[in-house]
This record gives sequence, C-alpha cells and structure tokens, in this order.
Amino acid sequence: MITYIILILFATLAISTLVRAWHRVKALKDYSLLARDRAGCSQTLGFIGCSAICYGIDEERQISELLQQEYERYEVIIILNASQEADLLKKIITRYRLIQVNTPTRSELPCEVRHLYRSRQRSFRRLIVVDAPYSSQYEAWNVGIAISSYEYILPLSGNAALYPKAIENIAIALCTAPQPIDVLRSTSSPAMLFNRNAIVALGGLASDVVRRIDSSSIVPTRAPILYHIRHTQKLFSPSMAIITLLVTLLIVKSATENLPFAASIILTVIMLWAAARWVAHSAKSGNCSKRDIFYHFREIVNIFPPRKFMFW
Repeated sequence: MITYIILILFATLAISTLVRAWHRVKALKDYSLLARDRAGCSQTLGFIGCSAICYGIDEERQISELLQQEYERYEVIIILNASQEADLLKKIITRYRLIQVNTPTRSELPCEVRHLYRSRQRSFRRLIVVDAPYSSQYEAWNVGIAISSYEYILPLSGNAALYPKAIENIAIALCTAPQPIDVLRSTSSPAMLFNRNAIVALGGLASDVVRRIDSSSIVPTRAPILYHIRHTQKLFSPSMAIITLLVTLLIVKSATENLPFAASIILTVIMLWAAARWVAHSAKSGNCSKRDIFYHFREIVNIFPPRKFMFW
C-alpha cells in the first residue's frame, strides 16, 4: 500500500513538473515570436522605458551582462557604497570610463547620494553608477528609483541574470496588458516590475509594498525575465551531492525489495532532469551549463511557490 502511495506521489510530481516546464518553454517561444513582430504587439512598444536597479554587485562581469539587453529605452543603475566597496568602484570607473556628473535634485524619496557617475563612451550610455550609503536592499533600490529616468522599475540583486531579450519581453507584456499596471509579476521567473509613480506614492520599496498595492493593478505574465545563476553556483555542488546520495540510497533499497519501484524512481529523475534541460536550452538558445539546468530543475520542481513576494 505504501509503495502505491509513493508511486502516486512521484507521478503527481512528474506531471506537475512537466506542466510547469511546458508553460515556461511556451512563454519563451511566445515572447520570441512577438519580439520578431513588434508591430503586432502595440504601437506603444518602444516607448515603454525600464530602469533596472541593481545592488549587491561584486563583479564587473555582472554589469556587462546587464548591459547586453538590446532595447532602446533601458538603463542600468548600479548602487554601490564607496565606504565598503571602494576597490570595486575604482575598477568599474576605469573599465567603463566613468566621470562624475551632477546629481539630480529630486525630493520624491528621501535618500542620500554622494556621487553619480556616467560613461564618456556612447556604448555605455545606459550605465549609471551611484555612490550612496544604504543599510538594506530597499534603501539601495529607493536611491535608484530617486534618480531613475523611466516609468518602470526592475529591482535586482547582485546574483540576478537577465534572460536574453528580457527587457523587450517586459515591454511586450506591458503594451499587451488589458489594464493599467502598477506591478507586473512574472510567473515564469522570480521577478516583479513596478510602476515608478505607484512606488513613489507609497514612499518607496519596502518588504510589504506589494500588499499595499491594489490587487487589480497587479498583472501576472509568463514573460521570462530573470534567474539567479550565482546563487545556484554556490549551492550547485552540495545540492547535487545530496540529491545524488538520496536518490542512490532510495534506488538501492528499492532494487533489493521492489525492482519496478526502483525503475520508476530512475525514470522519474531522468524525466525531470530532461524537462529542466529542455527549459534551460529554450531560455539560453542552447548555450547553457549544468548549473543552468540545475537552476531550472529547482524552479520547475518547486511546485509550491512562496505565498508572498520575496525580493531577491
């Protein structure tokens, strides 16, 4: 009896995972097709602007990856605290040929900005680096909101990586939405996009900001936006070791008592890994590593997402 219950649980997990994987791949393909035919989306596509605000950067390479998005009305605002990250700030200033510019004077959100930097090179015109003191991720993001230029805000942490054409996918989702949007919540990635005016009216980003926004203006989308590959890299080896050990022990025990049961476990694990590989290759056009696959494995197997929004 217990064997049948476990088999049913495995089957349920496998079916749920395959459905989630299919939804993610479908979203990736749908937005890829829409991006090829911009005129079919809306006349407003291309006029929507997005400011990606990132704190917690610890490598210059992460900035380069954020700047690779091919969308015109897009800027990357990096928040650093020079008193704690002086070496990194110097490297970024040298790499991107940054110069200090005047700090915009806005009183929308209370924040302190020591210095503001932009690049001399036109190829890095989207990059803004801010030296500001902050004690939390919300304070850092609010500094970015205060100096941002566009009407939509995408808060990011240092371990976030954007999917190819992520900003274009966001613009497509916004211009095809049937109603005004204060929050765009991606169901295929751990991301939320915020209307700048709505956030300013609430006094800035905070842990409970989503609860204070009218639910009718929170719109879900399957648009793939971001993933957290650096966090995955740190956990990759120990997580894979634990999973491999547990599955091996379960298979060995089952093989000695119930061979069909062991075979079903092996097939389930293979199927889940294949589904994750399918999603990973669809997301990165075939250029993905085992860590990418493992990230998507965790995402599609996690069939019980958190009830409240978690800032990453």
